[in-house]
Amino acid sequence: MGGWLRTTRKLEEREWQEIPAPPELAKALLTRRVRTQSIARDTSGALWLSPHKPACSGWRPASGSKFSYQVSHHPNIPSVIYADANGPIWLGYPHARIATLTHDNWRLYTEKDGITVGSVQVLGKVNNEIWAGGDRGTGT
Repeated sequence: MGGWLRTTRKLEEREWQEIPAPPELAKALLTRRVRTQSIARDTSGALWLSPHKPACSGWRPASGSKFSYQVSHHPNIPSVIYADANGPIWLGYPHARIATLTHDNWRLYTEKDGITVGSVQVLGKVNNEIWAGGDRGTGT
């Protein structure tokens, strides 16, 4: 599938709308395959991608600008991205790790903080609480 991002689409009121990728990104995707772990859109409209590398990247369609973030001291690839409607971005990782980005500040949660789900595979919000699911169960 590799080149899906040349024209990303979103479902809005039962209609698919096209979101064009920046030309340099679309061109790069034509020449090589890019494996994407997860994708999310935040409250500002920015599209977050977790390509198969230890950083998140994406672009802001309104301005056409690209961005890249890496959690300090965390070499693993994020397996899931969750864009909270209240603003924070949540990233799930192998080995019971969850990172959150709030106002350009990263925080990493581990088993020491109570993350007991194992390798995080899904993140979501239920009743205003962040839930995680992994290979050892679910938790808040």
